[in-house]
Amino acid sequence: MDLYTQMLLMMFARDWYSYTASTIRDGRNADVRDMMKERSRICGDEFKRLQRDFYELKE
Repeated sequence: MDLYTQMLLMMFARDWYSYTASTIRDGRNADVRDMMKERSRICGDEFKRLQRDFYELKE
């Protein structure tokens, strides 16, 4: 795994953790699971797009 991919994964993990912590801390537990699924999907799509762009630039 190259440095760029590691950096993106760390950014995704940090963002996911801070979002989860703030959601639980604020007591909004009713729709947390649905929100996290949507958030994970959006972040995953963004990660795939950035990774694809990076490898296209690399070639």
